[in-house]
Amino acid sequence: MFLHATGLLALALGAGVGPGAPRAALTTKYHLAAISENTLDLSGVGGPTQVTNQTLDAWIVMTLTDSAGGRVVHVVVDSAKLVTDNPQAVPGEQEAAKGAVIHGFQDGAGRVKHLRSSLKANTVIASIQGALNGLFPRVRTGAKAGDHWVDTTEVANPGEGNNTTATLITTYGAGAAESGEGAPGIRVDAASTS
Repeated sequence: MFLHATGLLALALGAGVGPGAPRAALTTKYHLAAISENTLDLSGVGGPTQVTNQTLDAWIVMTLTDSAGGRVVHVVVDSAKLVTDNPQAVPGEQEAAKGAVIHGFQDGAGRVKHLRSSLKANTVIASIQGALNGLFPRVRTGAKAGDHWVDTTEVANPGEGNNTTATLITTYGAGAAESGEGAPGIRVDAASTS
């Protein structure tokens, strides 16, 4: 499987989100924009190569609360739009995603893990969960616009009808500082393979 995410816009509409942030509850609104292409090579079982594309545009509200060894992640989906040629996408999933809740854990290294949703088997929520897994890249101290770095993340999805583990190798690029609703943020572009 090949996953290529471009233009992952993690616009933090608040200050200090990440492993070095204050250890109190912090609520931040994010805009997630991701374009992905999945290629499944079925030649080993006599089938053709299957390619699906999707574009995600979502607004979420995330609260991080201090917990032993990391932070509890609580996400509420404000709005979401998914454009895809995936035949598994079901009509009405975008409307159902609004107000959905996702819970997980951010470990001491800043990685988001163990995501679970109030909606089962929803393609839009699965796409948001995928974006959340890469939302907190490891940023070098002193990183500035134009810098690039690589991170490897293992994402396990044992629940909700899945039993998969993917290793994601992501190349990040720091963009210029941006703001939303007058609050500072940063654009992070990413390209991933798994």
